[in-house]
Amino acid sequence: MKKALREITVDGCELIGSGGYGRVYRLDADTIAKIYNPGISLEFVERERNTSQKAFLMGVPTAISYDVIRSGDCYGVVYEMLDAKTMAQVIGDDPSKLREISARSAMLLKQLHQITPGADSGLPDRKEKMIAWVDTLSEYITAQEADKMKGFIGSIPDRDTFLHGDYNAKNVMVRDGEFQLIDIGDAAIGHPVFDIAGLMLAYIIIPSSRGGAKSDDELRDLLGFDFEYAQQVWGVMCATYFGLTSPDDIKAVTMKLMPYCFLLMTFHSLSTVVGDKEAIKIRVDRVLRQRFLPSIDTAQPLDF
Repeated sequence: MKKALREITVDGCELIGSGGYGRVYRLDADTIAKIYNPGISLEFVERERNTSQKAFLMGVPTAISYDVIRSGDCYGVVYEMLDAKTMAQVIGDDPSKLREISARSAMLLKQLHQITPGADSGLPDRKEKMIAWVDTLSEYITAQEADKMKGFIGSIPDRDTFLHGDYNAKNVMVRDGEFQLIDIGDAAIGHPVFDIAGLMLAYIIIPSSRGGAKSDDELRDLLGFDFEYAQQVWGVMCATYFGLTSPDDIKAVTMKLMPYCFLLMTFHSLSTVVGDKEAIKIRVDRVLRQRFLPSIDTAQPLDF
């Protein structure tokens, strides 16, 4: 037997962020709720809540999670979040703060990557997950393509490093000058490139391709701020994380990391159309074959 879930409504609540799995609303001055998309199971939501709690115990500055709730046909999690805005909201409200807050966010990410969870952390290994994902595509790709993908993923150095899994300006909360993280259910262990490639996907690839948005308003909602600022956010975060000062050096690092960004782009593109065979075939051709696989041929080994 399980205790019945508390039911809430988010009607009239401020939407402060959205992502691939759901939306985040402010319930009141003290709490926020992440409401997952319809169809996402209770087991998935509980697993994400438990991952968030594990991260908190490791010293990750994540919001304290409370109870799992229900909102209409969807499940959600309530978090303590006192009078905070997302990093994206701060930039959107005052673009003059972009450089400062992006630099501080990059330093926070670098600090997260100093955390060593250990073998008993219970966090999944991101590289193992990626290799297992390749096997799920056997109906759509050749054995040679699968081997090429696995070889590239396998070349990424193993690391017992904490990964946020979805580090972007909508998942970094700012309160009284301090940062806290939300949407940490994709936390894992692995090489820092997985988090950094995720930043590139958010602020280089999505703005240039519009991420499927049909209008500027939709793209703004996707990013959390005007898309004209996206490349600036990446430039500041890349420079701060890697200690760069020259625009040419930033460009060189960006190009070097592009194959890893295409890996994540392919993973997310195909993971969002599970079960839709026609959509998978189209994305395999357009994303996997036209973007990711060719990039492997020019990939350079990671040195950080």
